[in-house]
Amino acid sequence: MDNYSLEAEIFATGDWNDREFSRTDLETIAANFRKYQERIKPPLKLGHREDTACGQPSLGWVKELYVKGQKLVARFAEVPAIVYNAVQKGLYKRVSSELWQSDDGYILKAVALLGADLPAVDNLSDLTVYFEETTDLFSPQTLKLEFAMTNLKIKSDTALNFEELYN
Repeated sequence: MDNYSLEAEIFATGDWNDREFSRTDLETIAANFRKYQERIKPPLKLGHREDTACGQPSLGWVKELYVKGQKLVARFAEVPAIVYNAVQKGLYKRVSSELWQSDDGYILKAVALLGADLPAVDNLSDLTVYFEETTDLFSPQTLKLEFAMTNLKIKSDTALNFEELYN
């Protein structure tokens, strides 16, 4: 079975569940992930249902956690193809983080994939943005534009007047 990696915004600054979270809180969560990553391995899982959590398989593992702007971003590894494909098809567009509060601050416990459920943190990018097509840097159109811009730059450096530049 193939496994994939996935990157996603999983938490953000703001007032969530009657608690205010700052950028410092996000940095603490990321630092605690690094500090405890050998003992606490946050899984990717389906939903928040605690009554069915016992014995459920992990759908991936958080391998990296970092702060980008006002968001906490996770890189997941060992995501099974069926889960990766479900996210890619838009069946799961959102995530929700589960946090423990400790003497060291907040610690990431798990990240839940959400399908029909709404997350408390409502300003994260949908997971589908990570699958949108990107521009091919070496497409014929890109190369033509780059050549034209280079040619224009050379001409502009040597042109004596406006007419010479565009002829």
